[in-house]
This record gives sequence, C-alpha cells and structure tokens, in this order.
Amino acid sequence: MNINIFTYCDYAQDNKGKLTIVGTYDTLRSSEFPATRNSVYIVARISFEHPVSQATIKLNLTQASTNKTLFALGEQTIKLKDDKQDLNLVLALKNVVFDKPDDYITQLTINNQQFMLPLHLQQRTK
Repeated sequence: MNINIFTYCDYAQDNKGKLTIVGTYDTLRSSEFPATRNSVYIVARISFEHPVSQATIKLNLTQASTNKTLFALGEQTIKLKDDKQDLNLVLALKNVVFDKPDDYITQLTINNQQFMLPLHLQQRTK
C-alpha cells in the first residue's frame, strides 16, 4: 500500500475518483491563541497493490506536546464498489481549536498500517 497524497488543505472534494485539492499547507500562523480554524481538510489518496473490496481506517489529530486529541475518527470500514486499487479519503474538520503554537500530528491508520502528517502552528509576528 502506498500513500500518494497526504495533506492538509483549505478545501477538497472527490468527484467520482477525481480529487480536487485547494490550498495545501503544513504550517499555519495565528496572531491569537487559542486559534479556531473554521475548516481543516485532510486528504489522502491511497493505492493498494491489489484490488480490494474494503479498507479499515482510523484517524486522530493530536497536539504533539500534550498528546491532547483534537479530533478522532474511530475505526471505520469503507466498502469499495467493484474491487478497487485506489481510495480517495477527504475529511472536513469544522471549528478546530488549536490551544497554542505547537506541532500537531495527524495519524492515519489504514488496514493496520500507520502514516503520520505533521502540522506546525506558529505565532504570527506583527
């Protein structure tokens, strides 16, 4: 299994297997904390070595220094129509509150394989 795309972005959608991704980033800046982000999209495109009929996923967004969970998607089984080799995953998180400047980590588990995606939150200098 390969992760071809794994990113944060301003907006994303999957339209019949075609991904639209707008405004990717790995760093956010805010002048005030706690900082609320109206939406954070997490996008992944996964390729399997062989066609599969389902995939089991789990996702957590945590603050690195405190291990505080900001978002958790419990284990989900996704059934795929017609055995497929590719899976597009688009998650829209709403009103995410970041307590302080820090590193945050998204951990995506697919069929018991883990992938990490860092997000850096920084204090904006005036």
